[in-house]
Amino acid sequence: MSTLHLYHWENTVGLKHRIKLMNQEDSLVIYGHVTEAELNAIQGIFTRIGINWYLVNNPNEPHINDNCINHDDWLKLIISNQNCFAWK
Repeated sequence: MSTLHLYHWENTVGLKHRIKLMNQEDSLVIYGHVTEAELNAIQGIFTRIGINWYLVNNPNEPHINDNCINHDDWLKLIISNQNCFAWK
C-alpha cells in the first residue's frame, strides 16, 4: 500500500534522513521555500532512487518541470491516497 509523505522543507540533510521511511510505491510532496540549488539536489536524489516526488509551487509562477504542482494538485494527491504521513 502506498503512502503520500508530506515534508515541510528544511534542508537536504533532513530529506536524506527521512527518505529511509519511504517505499518504492510511495510519493513525496515537498512544500516550503526551496532554493534552485536545493531543487537540483532533490531532483538528483529522486532520480537515483526512483520515487515519485512533487514540489508545491505558487500557482502564479511558471511550472518548470513535471514535479512542480499547485495547491489544487496537492489536495488531489491527498484525497487520492489512503495513507498520508507528515514529516516535521
